[in-house]
Amino acid sequence: MITIGTIIILALTIFFYRESMPDDPEGPGITEPPVEALGDTPDPTQTPESEASDPTPTPEAEECMDIPDARYEAEDATLIGLEACSEANRNGVTAISGAGYVGIWDSDQSRLIFHIEVPSAGMYELSFVSAAYDGESYNTVIVNDRVFYDELYTESREFTPSSIRAELKEGPNVIVVETGWGWIYLDSMTVKPAEGIAPDVYDVKKALVNPNASDHTRRLMSYLADQYGKHTLAGQYNSDAGINSPELKELYKLTGKYPAVMGFDFMDYSPSRVAHGAESKQSEYALEWADMGGIVTFVWHWNAPKGLINSGDNPWWRGFYTEATTFDLKRALNGEDPAGYDLILRDIDAIATQLKVLADKGIPVLWRPLHEGSGGWFWWGAYGPENYIKLWRLLFDGHPRAQ
Repeated sequence: MITIGTIIILALTIFFYRESMPDDPEGPGITEPPVEALGDTPDPTQTPESEASDPTPTPEAEECMDIPDARYEAEDATLIGLEACSEANRNGVTAISGAGYVGIWDSDQSRLIFHIEVPSAGMYELSFVSAAYDGESYNTVIVNDRVFYDELYTESREFTPSSIRAELKEGPNVIVVETGWGWIYLDSMTVKPAEGIAPDVYDVKKALVNPNASDHTRRLMSYLADQYGKHTLAGQYNSDAGINSPELKELYKLTGKYPAVMGFDFMDYSPSRVAHGAESKQSEYALEWADMGGIVTFVWHWNAPKGLINSGDNPWWRGFYTEATTFDLKRALNGEDPAGYDLILRDIDAIATQLKVLADKGIPVLWRPLHEGSGGWFWWGAYGPENYIKLWRLLFDGHPRAQ
């Protein structure tokens, strides 16, 4: 089977949440010497005492406070690089409250700043009413000094609400909406008390879906589960040279540490890229990183198996984008294009070979193939959820040709 026991297969990147960084200045991160990568946090290479969740008691969720909702109009906020609008835009969008709305977050400097006050400290729901200029959009909200990166979701060209929950302090608070994807209109923000985090949020199961997972994989999963709700593991993708990539060098220069997790990409192992002369040492760099005590995560910008347009606007190396290939995933999976299906299996085999290089060394991998599948900009996500799921299962379960 293509499934390798030492690989943790995850659809999405694992994120770890903590309201503040650990007091220990030697918190998670690789320090010199590298074998002390995770500081005072538990060693992921040590066998866990049990498969149970951390027994540390978690405070009960705070009850919702009896405070009336408060609405703040976007046009009354402080605007930087934005304009207040009072008439319908080109999509017919008009304000649904107040005297207008604000847009359009078309530069990195665009910012809207709400200055608000609440009578009591606690958890609040911030509901933003926004509309997109053209299609969906994700933008960043900053609540005092906490950043909610790309958490403001704008669904369509019609004004709809999107909410986040955040801790507010008693008295003045500052909420900023910054450009992420941009190109949105904001009508208002409503602030209302919300319940705190439920205790079962931290009840992370350590069991893996793969019963053949190796001991190293189980240890890493146990470690990740133990950190959940307590620490944030710093991570950084390398550009082209592993530990010697400029990003990693700069991080070490600024902090004296390396991150706990380094990201790698199987992109240039894609056969259609190799056919154009692409070469990669990402597997070797991952081995080097693992030897230093770091955690390895891999993504795969999968160049389409065939049908690369290879034009001036869409050269062969953009072949993972939908617009840069004519490859039809649906036809390949439903039997209309058997040659295309065989090429999918060929490509999976090529990447499985690289994963086995790591598996043979006992290195577990946080493996996130077929990323950003809901967006449609990558070919594997451009043919709807049904075909995406079929391809995912093909990757996860293996295929008849696999040994």
